[in-house]
Amino acid sequence: MCVVFLHASALYPQLPHYSGKAYLAVDFFFMLSGFVMARTYEGRLAKGYLGAQFFFARYRRLWPTMVVGGLLFLPFLHEAAPEPGLYYKLVVLNLLLLPALTSREIFPLNVPAWSVFYELVANLLHGYVLWRLPVRWLGGMCIVALMGVAVASYDVGSMDIGSGKGELLGGISRVLFSYGMGIIIWRCWGERRLHAAWGIAALLAMPVLFAVPGEWLLGYWPYDLAVEAVCCPLILIGGLSVLRSPGDGPGKWAARWAGELSFPLYAIHFPLLYWFRDWQLPAELAILLCLPAAAVVSLVTQSMRTHRSTTRHNIM
Repeated sequence: MCVVFLHASALYPQLPHYSGKAYLAVDFFFMLSGFVMARTYEGRLAKGYLGAQFFFARYRRLWPTMVVGGLLFLPFLHEAAPEPGLYYKLVVLNLLLLPALTSREIFPLNVPAWSVFYELVANLLHGYVLWRLPVRWLGGMCIVALMGVAVASYDVGSMDIGSGKGELLGGISRVLFSYGMGIIIWRCWGERRLHAAWGIAALLAMPVLFAVPGEWLLGYWPYDLAVEAVCCPLILIGGLSVLRSPGDGPGKWAARWAGELSFPLYAIHFPLLYWFRDWQLPAELAILLCLPAAAVVSLVTQSMRTHRSTTRHNIM
């Protein structure tokens, strides 16, 4: 939702900048992904699950939802990519979750898709290389990557890097640090849970950290670096403490529902905001309508996965 507010403020100038630093949510996403992928797959990879199987499982999981977002934005592509001769190339590349490196935005068809591309790069490396590396080597990789992020952030003035032309190395550094840290946290910390107060702090931390208007800290890239390197790991560890009780109560149901909703919301909110702006809907209503739309996409993709799983089971 912080990311939705950030993008809505760009399309609705009258909207207050509630989340000027919400681009840092991407770094938490990468870190959380590294944690979850290590938790879910590293044992299987060690037992012979192929790196190619892991990568294509991830691609198959992410691609359908991102395609919905890309198709929704097609009527507005002329606003993001002013060179009509490149439209066909841009559409094909972006729908395949590949970047258009010569474009101003490497994913003009759906700008938030840039982070999913870097996520897939990290998944590819994880499936073939990272799961084999000991923690000390992963730590060395994270240190080098963080230095790369610092250099790129210093040049730009913030850590809002990776989505634009010429920012490929900065984006790679950004994902390698955060994703690698997620793997390290899983291996060294696991799922140990602290006092429930840590969970509450974790829930509040990101909205508070992102609420700093970007113009207040424009050029103050150390703030961004501190959020990525210090706050995101603490939020991840604290987040494990949100649900301490056993069983399947309302809290766990709500958390599971929010988790299922988060990726579809990220994938489709940007084009939806364009549609709602053209329909002259108020900014607040446009933001709220993104939620039920994401819920519909979530239900459809879940149904597709269930059907595919049932079909595969019946065949076997």
